[in-house]
Amino acid sequence: MHQLVLYMKPGCHLCHNAAEMLRDVQQRLPFTFSKVDITQDAGLYDRFRDDIPVVEFNGRVLLSAPIGPATAEKVLTQHLTAG
Repeated sequence: MHQLVLYMKPGCHLCHNAAEMLRDVQQRLPFTFSKVDITQDAGLYDRFRDDIPVVEFNGRVLLSAPIGPATAEKVLTQHLTAG
């Protein structure tokens, strides 16, 4: 099963929306995701503070704000179904 990481921070409505969008896409694609709070790590905060929400797969950033549902599904489908 593919594992994605959603970099976010508390109180971020875009991050909340991204998590909901990922849950929706999970109905069609096999993956799990974990949420990482960037405010708990200074390095992650410095790296992602202007870009959250950020979705990463295998160490590669696939999506960052703003994340639209159609674009997200297209990008995730390309990366998660590539053989």
